[in-house]
Amino acid sequence: MRFPRLLLHPTMSFEKLHYLPIAVFILFPTTFLCTYIAAVLQGHVEPDFPYISDAATYSPESCVFGQLMNLGTFLLAGCIYIRYREIGEYPTVEADNYQPALPKPLSIRLNNWSLVLGLLACFGLSLVANFQETNVIIVHLTGAFLCFGVGTVYFWLQAFASYHLHPFVDGLWVAHLRMVLSVISTIFFIVLSVTGVASHILYHGKLTHVIVLFLYK
Repeated sequence: MRFPRLLLHPTMSFEKLHYLPIAVFILFPTTFLCTYIAAVLQGHVEPDFPYISDAATYSPESCVFGQLMNLGTFLLAGCIYIRYREIGEYPTVEADNYQPALPKPLSIRLNNWSLVLGLLACFGLSLVANFQETNVIIVHLTGAFLCFGVGTVYFWLQAFASYHLHPFVDGLWVAHLRMVLSVISTIFFIVLSVTGVASHILYHGKLTHVIVLFLYK
């Protein structure tokens, strides 16, 4: 993705904005990995494949997780705002390239809503990070829905917008990639929602006993 010289304010412009999504890309996996290692070393989770929420439930790892995720949320919101302004430049870019005046595509006209949905997803991520499931489960699940559910809708809007911005901003392969990632995100969100609810309903802390009874029945 190419980040042009972007005008964020009538009298201000910024360059090298690509460092912002790179920072997000580095920060989030590092946070998840460090939290997982700390939780395993503290004996708070089993070293198999725990939920990220489970690995960040107890202190001290929950404190570090919350702080780093708040920082990541702030950076991610900056990325979403930059993308919003980038799409907002569509009429100007089209005019500069001497394209005929056409009605704006729906995905471009929904740019303001995309910004709102993206920021809501960031807010949900902050809720997930700071309200552990063992303490305030309703707030935690609300944040998860905002982060993953609303965030998935945001992905779809950006994927469609990428097709309409081509070739002014993105290559066509970027639009295809975003579409594939949106499909994957949708599938994962549905699977996570179904299995997550089922696990809370069916599991009562006796999984080991259930396995023993099944094996030696």
